[in-house]
Amino acid sequence: MKLMIQNLKDSWSDLKAILGCLKKLQNSLQDLQKANQNLTKVSHALERSVKRYQFKNAVPLAKIDKIIKR
Repeated sequence: MKLMIQNLKDSWSDLKAILGCLKKLQNSLQDLQKANQNLTKVSHALERSVKRYQFKNAVPLAKIDKIIKR
């Protein structure tokens, strides 16, 4: 009987330890999801900046025609 009670106590301790690990994993996953969202926002902002830069610095077609005709 004593052995059975000790086994139950040990099992309960193991289960609590596993639960603690699962909670840490859940928190880590949430942190990773937030980081991914932030990276996505930064990526979209960079894409918009690149498009604006390309648009502002685009060479007009008329100027390209002049260069080609020379």
